[in-house]
Amino acid sequence: MVRGGRRYGCDAANPGIITDLNYCQATRSSLCYGPLKHTSPETFNSSVTYDPLTFVPLMETEGEVNVCNGTFCCKLQYRRIQQGDSKELYALGAFAGKHHGIYFIQVCALLRCAGLDPSSCGQKVQEAKFDFVLEGRFGSRYVYPSVLASKFVLEQPKQLETAPDGTVTMTHSNMTDGLVTACLYGRMYHLDNE
Repeated sequence: MVRGGRRYGCDAANPGIITDLNYCQATRSSLCYGPLKHTSPETFNSSVTYDPLTFVPLMETEGEVNVCNGTFCCKLQYRRIQQGDSKELYALGAFAGKHHGIYFIQVCALLRCAGLDPSSCGQKVQEAKFDFVLEGRFGSRYVYPSVLASKFVLEQPKQLETAPDGTVTMTHSNMTDGLVTACLYGRMYHLDNE
């Protein structure tokens, strides 16, 4: 269905996620996570661990971006530390759906792409320096943060907060090594059998 130039209905990429605003408001279904939101037009899709994430590229050295996959949205405030004249592509990704068709997850991911082409997002990279605040509103209390630095070193996030509405915020800065990926990984156990 189209209203005001925007599409509503079921999200074909994520069966089981309802994106119809009236349905969500009328039923308060567990499949609805907050108000219906839309991603910006510069989004692209790329596979990460076999999940089709919706990405928005980070075009500036610092700023704030949002990206949505269905009604699940992620927000990032960031400052990238330039490494000489290097040209690199970074992206913020979101995914809500069944991982491998088996169990339901919600993911907010900040990552460095392997090249300048969006299709390289999700491929292996070496490192990048970043200060960031990564945020998502999750439909589960089971949200696992991770910050992976170069040489596969896990770093402890500087700060992790959970609000009563399910918003999880991870803050990190002054990394000891370069950033490979930062992620908030939400497990939706209650939706596995739907």
